[in-house]
Amino acid sequence: MNMIGKKRVHKIKNPARSLQGAGFQSDNFAIYLSERNCIQLKVFIY
Repeated sequence: MNMIGKKRVHKIKNPARSLQGAGFQSDNFAIYLSERNCIQLKVFIY
């Protein structure tokens, strides 16, 4: 519960920065997966 509360406070404090970082990481991850193994990525999504 304590960690969840701290994370929530951090997100509220700096939403733009955390959202930007998460979006950047997920984009790179999706690009990497689609380039390496597109079939596994589709299976993972669906």
